[in-house]
Amino acid sequence: MAEKKKKKSAKGKGKKLTPRKAPSKAPKKIAPAPVQDRPGQAVAAAIMDLMKGMDVQSLKQILQQAQAIKSAAQTPPAAPAKPAAAAVKPGPGNKYTIDVKESEDGSYYILVINNARNFFTLEEMRKIVRLCHDAPDEREACRRLHGWFQERRKDVLIDTKITGPGDPAILTMYRFLKGRYRVKGGK
Repeated sequence: MAEKKKKKSAKGKGKKLTPRKAPSKAPKKIAPAPVQDRPGQAVAAAIMDLMKGMDVQSLKQILQQAQAIKSAAQTPPAAPAKPAAAAVKPGPGNKYTIDVKESEDGSYYILVINNARNFFTLEEMRKIVRLCHDAPDEREACRRLHGWFQERRKDVLIDTKITGPGDPAILTMYRFLKGRYRVKGGK
């Protein structure tokens, strides 16, 4: 046993010691942190995903709505509106009062009813005004308006909480649009 100890100690004595390397002053390589998403990037990706396979007309409509929303967001608050641009005075947000805001260049309109802001392009406004004027009576006009929203602008029905063609909000829209706007070239 004593011999084994001697061998072990003899082994350790013959080793050459080298100085330890000083730690490198160069910064350690660290993996880059994940890039933060831009605000709204997930929403934009979801919209892009939904648009795959849509027809050209639907894509054009989405583009017009996006342009109207962007334009409205970039427009600075205006001085008090001219009386001609003022609509029915907004009351507490309900289905019996309506407020319509027109862009200065007339390219879009915002109908506020039941606390919902509904953006319409000039082309859309012309179509719904024509629907109102072409109908023989209020009931038929409301049915046509509801059908048009159901087919092309479900967001208006959802946001305004319109339950059907007999909903008071549809009647309010009809009465306002027919009384305020005329169809170009007739009626």
